[in-house]
Amino acid sequence: MADNENAAAIDTESPEDTPGAKELDEAPSAKPYTELSPPLISIDSSNDKSGEPDRHRRVGASRLKNSGLGAIRTAASPSTSVSTQGKKTLLFNTEAKKQMMKQAKAAKDERKSQMDSRHSYLISKLADGTGLEETVVQDFIISDEKYHMIDGFFAPNGSKKILFYYQEAAANIELKRLSADTSRSIPQKRLFITNGSAEGLTGDCLFFLRTTNKNISTANVSQEVNFGMLNCSENLLQGLEKLLGNVMVPALRSQENWGSIKEGLKNAQIQEFFESLDKFVGNLTTARKNMERQIILAEVTTAYNIDDLHSPSDYLIAANNTECVEQLEGVLMSWCKQIEQVLAESEQMRKEADDIGPSAELDHWKMKMAKFNSLLDQIKSPQVRRVIGILQVAKSRSLKHWRKLDSNITDAANEGKDNVKYLYTLDKFFGPLAKCTPATMVEHVPNLMNSIRMIHSISKYYNTSAHMTSLFIKVTNQMISTCKKYLCQGVGKIWEHDRQELLKRIKESIQLNLEYQKHFQRIREKLQENPKERQFEFSENYIFGKFDTFCKRLEKLMNVINTMESLSDLQNVKMEGFDKIYLRYQTIITNLKSKTYDVLDHRKQEFDNHYKDFKDQMEGLYQSMQAFMDSWFEQSLTVSGKIMWARQLFRKIDIPMKFLKNNTEILKSPEMKKVIKNYNKMATVLLEFEVLYHRGWCRAVDLARNGLQASLIVRHPETKGILVNFDPAVLELLLEAKYLYKMGLKVPQVALNLWLKEAEIKHHYLSVQELLRNFLNVVNSIPSIIQPLLKPFINQVDDALIPGLTMLSWTSLNIDKFVDNVYISLRELEKVVKQVSDTLECRIENILHEISLTALVDLPEDDPVEVPAFLAMTENIVASAGQALSTQSQQVECSMYQLMDSLKQKLKPTEQANLEDTYACLHLDAKQKTRCQECLPCCYYNLMGHLCQRNVDALVKCTRLSLDALKRHLHVTASQYEAAKPFPSGDVETSTAPFFKSKIVLAIPCVVMRPSLEDIQSVLNRAVNIILSMPKNIPLWAFAHLHLKQQQIEQNAARELGDDSILGKQVVLKSLDKQISEHKDITKVVIQLGSVISILKSDAAKILDNFSPFSHLWNQEPTEKVKEFMASNPILSEFHEQITFYARLESQIDELPSCYEVGSIQFDTQHLKLALIQECRSWKRAFGTALNRKTATEMDEIFSFIENLSKRLSRPINDLDDVRGAMAALKEIRDAEIKIDMTIEPIEETYTLLNKHELLFHDGNAERVDGLAYVWKNLNAQVVQTQTILLKVEPAMKTDLQDGVKSFQTNVQNFYQDYDTKGPGAEGLPPQEASERLQIFQTNFEELWRKFTTYSAGEELFGLPVIDYPDLQRIKRELTLLQKLYGLYNSVIDNVSGYNDILWSELDVEKINNELLDFQNKIRKLPKALKEWQAFNDLKKTIDDFSETCPLLEMMANKAMMSRHWERIAQVTGHTFDVESEQFALKNLTEAPLLQYKEDIEDICISAGKEKDIEAKLKAVINEWSGHVLTFAPFKTRGELLLKGMDITENIALMEDSLMILGSLMSNRYNAPFKPTIQQWVQKLSNTTEIIENWLTVQNLWIYLEAVFVGGDIAKQLPQEAKRFQNIDKSWQKIMQRAHDNTNIVLCCVGDETLAQLLPHLLEQLEMCQKSLTGYLEKKRLLFPRFFFVSDPALLEILGQASDSHTIQAHLLSLFDNVNKVGFNEKNYDQIICFESQEGEKVDLIEPVTAQGNVEVWLGQLLNGVRKTIHTIIRQASTAIADSEIKLYEFQNMFPAQIGLLGIQMIWTKNSEEALNHTRFDKKIMQTTNHTFMDMLNDLIDMTTRELTKMERIKYETLITIHVHQKDIFDDLVRMNIKS
Repeated sequence: MADNENAAAIDTESPEDTPGAKELDEAPSAKPYTELSPPLISIDSSNDKSGEPDRHRRVGASRLKNSGLGAIRTAASPSTSVSTQGKKTLLFNTEAKKQMMKQAKAAKDERKSQMDSRHSYLISKLADGTGLEETVVQDFIISDEKYHMIDGFFAPNGSKKILFYYQEAAANIELKRLSADTSRSIPQKRLFITNGSAEGLTGDCLFFLRTTNKNISTANVSQEVNFGMLNCSENLLQGLEKLLGNVMVPALRSQENWGSIKEGLKNAQIQEFFESLDKFVGNLTTARKNMERQIILAEVTTAYNIDDLHSPSDYLIAANNTECVEQLEGVLMSWCKQIEQVLAESEQMRKEADDIGPSAELDHWKMKMAKFNSLLDQIKSPQVRRVIGILQVAKSRSLKHWRKLDSNITDAANEGKDNVKYLYTLDKFFGPLAKCTPATMVEHVPNLMNSIRMIHSISKYYNTSAHMTSLFIKVTNQMISTCKKYLCQGVGKIWEHDRQELLKRIKESIQLNLEYQKHFQRIREKLQENPKERQFEFSENYIFGKFDTFCKRLEKLMNVINTMESLSDLQNVKMEGFDKIYLRYQTIITNLKSKTYDVLDHRKQEFDNHYKDFKDQMEGLYQSMQAFMDSWFEQSLTVSGKIMWARQLFRKIDIPMKFLKNNTEILKSPEMKKVIKNYNKMATVLLEFEVLYHRGWCRAVDLARNGLQASLIVRHPETKGILVNFDPAVLELLLEAKYLYKMGLKVPQVALNLWLKEAEIKHHYLSVQELLRNFLNVVNSIPSIIQPLLKPFINQVDDALIPGLTMLSWTSLNIDKFVDNVYISLRELEKVVKQVSDTLECRIENILHEISLTALVDLPEDDPVEVPAFLAMTENIVASAGQALSTQSQQVECSMYQLMDSLKQKLKPTEQANLEDTYACLHLDAKQKTRCQECLPCCYYNLMGHLCQRNVDALVKCTRLSLDALKRHLHVTASQYEAAKPFPSGDVETSTAPFFKSKIVLAIPCVVMRPSLEDIQSVLNRAVNIILSMPKNIPLWAFAHLHLKQQQIEQNAARELGDDSILGKQVVLKSLDKQISEHKDITKVVIQLGSVISILKSDAAKILDNFSPFSHLWNQEPTEKVKEFMASNPILSEFHEQITFYARLESQIDELPSCYEVGSIQFDTQHLKLALIQECRSWKRAFGTALNRKTATEMDEIFSFIENLSKRLSRPINDLDDVRGAMAALKEIRDAEIKIDMTIEPIEETYTLLNKHELLFHDGNAERVDGLAYVWKNLNAQVVQTQTILLKVEPAMKTDLQDGVKSFQTNVQNFYQDYDTKGPGAEGLPPQEASERLQIFQTNFEELWRKFTTYSAGEELFGLPVIDYPDLQRIKRELTLLQKLYGLYNSVIDNVSGYNDILWSELDVEKINNELLDFQNKIRKLPKALKEWQAFNDLKKTIDDFSETCPLLEMMANKAMMSRHWERIAQVTGHTFDVESEQFALKNLTEAPLLQYKEDIEDICISAGKEKDIEAKLKAVINEWSGHVLTFAPFKTRGELLLKGMDITENIALMEDSLMILGSLMSNRYNAPFKPTIQQWVQKLSNTTEIIENWLTVQNLWIYLEAVFVGGDIAKQLPQEAKRFQNIDKSWQKIMQRAHDNTNIVLCCVGDETLAQLLPHLLEQLEMCQKSLTGYLEKKRLLFPRFFFVSDPALLEILGQASDSHTIQAHLLSLFDNVNKVGFNEKNYDQIICFESQEGEKVDLIEPVTAQGNVEVWLGQLLNGVRKTIHTIIRQASTAIADSEIKLYEFQNMFPAQIGLLGIQMIWTKNSEEALNHTRFDKKIMQTTNHTFMDMLNDLIDMTTRELTKMERIKYETLITIHVHQKDIFDDLVRMNIKS
């Protein structure tokens, strides 16, 4: 298009430069409209009359040709160009175009067929990189003219690279220039092959690199070809930086194979290579940031073009323009503000990290230099110079400020440049500072310091104290960072280093600091020697403070490491008990090493605290080691050992003395005399030590010998266990005798004799000890449940052990025989135990264990299960498990009987009594018939009961484990839902797999879950019930029936004893399934499972909320939305936006997680995603259809326009009308040319867009668009031909025109005369005849007007004078007005006549009203001149009459009108109306005098509407109470004998509402037809309300009294009332049975008179019973007044359960102060022996109370007993207080807390009285007593520091509070010096 635009400005051009030629020569494009365009050909023309080449003109250009016809405009198409030889470019026909398209398609197909997996590899990578589909990428590639470069890339020794650019295609420049709405052009990205030099890179560069010169084959393409991508959409520099920094460098660092370099990344050259790479990337980053931070001065925007200034005069002219100068001054001020901001930012204090290095200083100044240099370049630019020049000429005052800023900018730029120059001298040290070790860094420190000194000396700007200090600090920071890196090199934490290596590195780091400071001081001293040089006047503390702090941290670490090194051998100490000390040492070290912070970070103060703790802990460890060694030394020595130690010590001092005895001269010296004296003294002490210990041992020998006279074994007094009775002193005596004898010391004869018998004594000791150990092992190996059964066998062994307890001692001779006898009995016991234990373990315990582990549910491990499948699976598993468990349960029962039979066979006949059938107790309680639990039959009975219960427990455990497992799978602790993988939760810990599988589906209008949470919960509940029903088919054990009989016997015995409490406790044999389902553990789990799914509703709702952003897809109708969208007349870009939006939405939906996990449920979203995607496609289809329809309309318009004009231009030009038609057609083409050119390309883009989104329509439009440009070009060619013809026919046409005008003038005069005399406007004509004349004259006028138009256009065309016809114009206006009047007249007459024929059933009054209103509006709009015509008056009257009748018709058409209302209207009007007839029409009504009786008819119609409302409300009330039913609630176990109170209360409220409605209807004056019915229902509902209220009153009283008179003790004491209540109860049951039979509330209550009569009678009888009961309770309260403390219901419960004394426990707190419960005797059921407080403190009654008989009597006895007991304890406490030796805490422990509190008050009172009585005789007694009270307080406080129970702590805290108060009182007495 750019070439076409240029062609418009060039006179001549070669054929090769024409647009057609360029179109043939340019490369194939991916755009459909260019790819499918037919080629152009050149055809010779012999009609080149002018001899001049036609100029190319752009669309819409025109050229005038002068001729006799005048100025005829000719238009040239933009697609048509003429060469210098007179050639014209024409188009191929449709067949040629189709042929070319076929050839292009064949070329593509050929390329596609030649593709193999190599091309597929490239295409897949390109698709991944661009995000396009592979088919789209393939289309781009095979359409590219450089496709051959791919083959060159694959060839041997081919190109090493191939590049693909993916970026926006160039916009159509010509279209943009012509179109005012550039938004119609849609920017499209193209993918094309390039060599990288022809096109600029503005998007993505995708490249492939080959790594070999060999041929790239299908086998090696993935190995030898590398793919990369460079994103330059922002800028090329950033794209290169990201490619290197984020891709290339990390990939190289992860490389393991480096070819011949074996060391890999450790190689120095490779490390240097990476350093250079990092530096290059850093430079790229710096350069990019500098470019981004550049300050761009504001653009100069003035009306004056300053770029045209060249000479001084130009500047003078601009300076004299005041407006221009003001604008330039504004620009200059904006520049000044920008520069001032830059300068202000450069002077601000830098915010830098604490550990930043010196390289950052260089980067800072480089950035600063780049910023200021950029500003300087802009200041020196020609534009800025021109602005300054103009302002200088104008002598602007703003230049002064500008010059100042210019100077500042220059200084800042010079400073940056100078500082960068000097800092670059340090760049060579930055690398070593960051990479060297501290040891090698020391070598670089001198040169570094000299370079810094040089900068300080000669730098112009950088030598300030602030800059130099900052540089030194950064050097220090770098050294510290390098040291940290060196210390942590190769390890995660420094503790992982070898200790010696770590110490070495620490020392090197400390040495670096010393060297650094030493060289600094050395340079400072040198500078001080020469005062003329600039001195180092910097703060050393500021420079070296961090390094010194870091080194102090390192010194502490050295101390820690040295300590660890010194104690490293502790692990080798093998002394007993020392392992605890070593473990403590390990704990200290581990605790220090486990700190999460960086110990090398000297800013972390936590280490200092932890280091101090470490020192303290190590000090404590050293003390512990010292104490351990001291105690170990003391405990390890015996008597013989101590004597040996004394002798050894003497030997150590004696050896030197023996040596000195041979040197007599030495002994004579004074010093040696002192030594000899000390020697003698020490020898004496050691000898005395030996003698004393030896004598003491000899005296203890007799005591140790007495231990042998004890019995062999003894029974422990408390545990009754049998122990070896051997004195350990005997063994110690034997050991000491042995060693003392060997040492030559005298040993008593007794000890020697024992020593000789040492082996025998030890043998007996060990044999007896082993015997008892074996016996204990055998007894302990007996399972506890069968131990009572084995008592006869254990007693046999006990009998064998009796001689060892009584007769035998350690000196007896028959010990071995005793042991053998015991072993015989023990082996018999062991044999029985083994047999029984094996049976119990293998045949009972194992089976029970298997039963308990039986799974009743199959839980998915990996994949979730469908809900119905889970239920079916559970049913199958439970059925099979139930059969297996039934078999196992019977096996266990059979094994139990076999075990008992085997034991019974080994018993003696006397021991086998009652061990058959019922296992009757040998010592049965005579009264209560309870078992003794001690005899052997009871032991067997208990074993059966235990194993029976174990069997039940195993089944319970089996059920519970299954339910627990189900609960664990279902109960997820995390409340937040998460998407199933892959969903962004990769770092979440692995959790339990979801259990259930559900689906999220679209059920318009909302998204739902199927099955829903309620359905899943319901299925889960059913599965739980199936699991609980598992034991149904498992039979009960025989013991269950045996135990039932025992319970029945005990119950009968209790009943005979008068215990009536068991009357309501019926003994029932429960089935296994009931036992299991009622178990508390099972119930708990079942309750949890009952809501485990339901609690997920909130999380599930959150998931559904995730899809709310897509709700518009289904909540809105695409057709309506598209219709609304189309109403805004959208352009193509808006269609593109909408379709792309839904395409993106489709991608978002496709990327949604395939499933979500909420708790234990996995919700599959595939169905939903498919539905949503389908909805998206529907929306796309809807917009695509609208776009296609809109575009098709435009295309149809263009085709229609072209076809129409083509036909018009094809007509032969024979007369003037033909000329006028041709000229009009040419004008239309010229006017529409730009519009059509601007429409064709968007149409082509439209179908490109539709094809891209696969929106295909089989309507042929996509194929028609290909020929659109073709037919348009044909039309332009036809235009040229028509212009040529017009030039030829010009002379003849002019003559014909003149003749025709003369004839037309004659015809016009004749028409004038006829119109004035015979026209429609003649006076006296009726409207109908005037209308007919109007039609005739209108036809004649139109023919004359057509000729007038033709002749006038001809005159204008040929340049002749245009003749005017004023009368013709007048007649045209008059006819127009008359057409309006008579057209409306005819329309109204026709419509009103048609209304009367409308059937009454089809009448639409609203439509008639609208039409009449429309007619009235049209009448008002008629001109005033027409309102005097008779037609107008007739028209107005007709409309007004019918409009007045319409309101009545509308009211009469109301559906509320009944036959009675029509009869009333007929009576009023005297006219009969057959409304029910099908032929009844509107005319039948209009015949009646409706308007005459208008008011009466309106009143009848209004009453019909009111009556209809009354009827509707009455029906609503009747329907409502036809559906309300009574609801019932169960009462105990007697069935549903109660009305549900909440529901009944609601119904009463509803009745009141209904009565209010009926009341309003009764007062309505229109209720006459319904009044009887209303009165009837008012009575029904009123009576029902009254009966229901009485019913509830009776129900409440019946419930209250039923608990009293049905069972219990009160019924016996009030027999008359009990009998009365029995009759009431029967009547109540009949009432409730009747209510069950007829549940409708109204029918039940008022259907007959039963309830109205019976309920008042029952209420009266119940009140009589209640009155008698109240009197009975008053009598009981008078007998035991404490009954007044409790309410009537509580007292009734006490009296009703009086036969069971244990039921009083719940009411004791109400009757007694802090008596929570009482304790009963275990053997005597009704005997109370103690009482207990709420805090759990028990007090035994002095005299037990028997709780039998009337409850009020024995409660009085209990009250007296409690009082007597408390009085006795208080008396004992008073006696204890009198003992002065008793301790306070002993007193408190002896007595209850209440007595202890009273006791301390008694002590205070007693001591206070004594002190006051004796104060006259003893002046210090008050102070002494006060001190005693203080000591008591301290004792109490000391007790609180001990381990106390909660109750004890409360007691002592209360005692302290009381005693503090007492002490304060006595302190006041002492302070006030009270004497009496």
